[in-house]
Amino acid sequence: MALNEVNEIAYLYLFDHRICQRVNYPTNRTITRKAERIDPNGVKTFVDIHERHFGNIEGMLIDIQLKERDNGRKERYFWMQDGAEKYCLQLRYSSRESKRFLSYLPNADLNHFVKIQTFKEKESDGTALLISQRGTWLKSAFTKDNPNGLPPMVKTFNEQGKEVWDDTAQMKFFEQLAASLNSKLHRLHGTPYRLQERQAVATPAAVVSDTTDPFAAIEGTDDKLPF
Repeated sequence: MALNEVNEIAYLYLFDHRICQRVNYPTNRTITRKAERIDPNGVKTFVDIHERHFGNIEGMLIDIQLKERDNGRKERYFWMQDGAEKYCLQLRYSSRESKRFLSYLPNADLNHFVKIQTFKEKESDGTALLISQRGTWLKSAFTKDNPNGLPPMVKTFNEQGKEVWDDTAQMKFFEQLAASLNSKLHRLHGTPYRLQERQAVATPAAVVSDTTDPFAAIEGTDDKLPF
C-alpha cells in the first residue's frame, strides 16, 4: 500500500472586495476574468485568470510573515490553519486591509479561531475587512479618538511636487506590533517552519515577557479606523 499525502496550502488574496484563490484551470466553482499583462518590450496582452471566490475564511492565526518579492514589493502573509488545512492571506504591506487586520488583533484571543470577511464599503470604492470571534466583531485597538500610540500619516510632497501621505512612522509601529503578536502566536502554536532552520544555527534570543510588551495593555473601544 502506498500513502500519498498532499497537504496543499491555499494562497488567498483580495480582488474587487472579495477573498480570492487563483487556480490553473476553470471549473464549475471558478470565475474567469481578463487581466492585463505588459511584457518587457511594452507589448500589452490579456490573459484569463481563473479564481475561486469566498465569502469568508476561518481558522487559527499561527504566523504573520513579512515577504519581499524580487521586484522589491513587500507583502504581509497572514498564515491560518484549520486542522490539516492551511491558508495564507496575502495583503499588500502598507494597504488599508493589512493595517486593519493588524489593528484588530490586540483585541483577539490568539488561541481561538478568527473569521475574516470582506465587502465593498458603502461610502467609497474601498474594501472593508472585518474580523470576528465567537460571533462577535472585534474592535480596532487604534482609533482617531484613542490612537493608543499609533502615529498619524503625515502630508508631504514627492519629487514631482505632488502632495502625498507618508506612513513611514506608522509602518514602523505596525512592524513592532507584528513582532509582538508573533511572539505570542509562536508560543501558542509553535515556531513556523520558516524560522526553525534559522533558530537552529542562531544564538537564541531573549524572550520578552508580556509585562514588558508595549502592546500588552492595548484595548480598542471603537471600530472607526484612522486610515
